[in-house]
Parts: sequence; C-alpha cells; structure tokens
Amino acid sequence: TIKARVDGQNAIVNTAKISGDQLDSNEANNTSSVTITPIKPNIDLSVSKTSNVTAITVGSSYTYTITARNNSALGASGINVTDVLHSNLTFNTSSATLGSYNATNGAWTIGYLPANGTATLSISVTPRATGTIENTATITGYVNDFNSANNSSTVNVSVTGDGTDLKITKTASAATIAPGGTIKFTLVATNVGPKIDASVKVIDKLPNGYTFSSAS
Repeated sequence: TIKARVDGQNAIVNTAKISGDQLDSNEANNTSSVTITPIKPNIDLSVSKTSNVTAITVGSSYTYTITARNNSALGASGINVTDVLHSNLTFNTSSATLGSYNATNGAWTIGYLPANGTATLSISVTPRATGTIENTATITGYVNDFNSANNSSTVNVSVTGDGTDLKITKTASAATIAPGGTIKFTLVATNVGPKIDASVKVIDKLPNGYTFSSAS
C-alpha cells in the first residue's frame, strides 16, 4: 500500500510494472495503471501584508511581511502570492518559510499549504523617491475560494526627503494702501525636512516704490 499527496492540477497517470528473472509467458498483464483527476477543494485562502514602518526617509530600508494562510480543514496546492514591488522601491533581500520569491515579477511560489497552515515572506526594500508607496499582495491557488474578500492586502508607506525641506511664506498687512502709508510684510521660514540646516538665509529685496522703515 502506497499513500501519496496529490499536488498536481491535471489528470495524473500512475503505472506499476512487474518483472522477474524467469521468462514471463504473458507480458500483457505486467503493467497496471490508474488515472487520478484532481478536483478543486472548497478552501478559504487569505493573505495579509504589513510594514515595519508607516513613514520613512528616502534611502532608508524597511521590511514588508506577507503571511499566506489556508483557513480550511483540507490541504491546498498550487498556491501563489503575487507582490509586485512599487517602481520607486529597490529590492534588497527576501526570505520565505515556504517556497521562493522572484523580485522581478513579484511571484512568491508556495505550492502546498496544509490544513490551517501558514507561510511567511519577508521583503527588505529601499525607497528611491518621495511620495506614498502603495503595495498589494494577492493570493491564488488551485481551489474554489469561497471568500475572496481576504485574497489581497495593501500597505501604504509615506516617504519623505532625506535632507531639508525649506519653505517660505510671505503675507502683507493690507492688499491696498494709499501712497505715504506704511505696510508690514511678514515672512515665515520653515524647515519641514528631517535634517537641520544651520546656514539658512532669506533674501527679500524691496522693489522700487517702497522705502524701508524697519525690520524685526
């Protein structure tokens, strides 16, 4: 008696053959084959994706963690997770508890997950530009998945500049004024970047039509 797990998705022909040292007078019955046709089981696959940061600066690395789950009492085969990295990300490394990840096409090939089994993939990346990095992982398998609501998971990471972000705002005390009157300009300089700049200066040269009074 031989027991085997069925991993394939197409009809599988399995053949046994008998032989011996003596002359066999009837070789027509020396082989016997059976064909097994796999069916898609009713299984709930799910995937969840997280990041170890919600915000980061350009050039700093962070890690995505993707978890694939078989939430059913039956094993499932042909399981793949697709996670194509954002164009502003540089792939560093990956590690998986099952299968392997291809950063070029975003395919995490898992294969078989036992009943109530899980597999985890970690991906280290580095952002190359500022903005919001949105990344989605999607799970599929050779199953009739009766709950598609948990088949994808999306994470957003906000990426800011790695230097200064200088900002100047200028307002006037009035929009109209008679000649000879005094108007006050207010300038607000701000650095909203993550790094300090000790050499910031603001130039505001009054144009013709103004006579300088004072500054504070």
